[in-house]
Amino acid sequence: MNLSQKRASDVLNIPLDIFVRYEAGDKRIPEDRYQKVIDDLSNLRDDSGSVLN
Repeated sequence: MNLSQKRASDVLNIPLDIFVRYEAGDKRIPEDRYQKVIDDLSNLRDDSGSVLN
């Protein structure tokens, strides 16, 4: 999606260090949070698939 780690962590409302650990695979996303992560990041896309700012 061409988001910086900082921007993605802001969108997901999680600390940057936790996001980095999720992305690196050092920490698993809790099952109850997984769908919310997908939904929150999906909401950034417009109808053409471009990321909204």
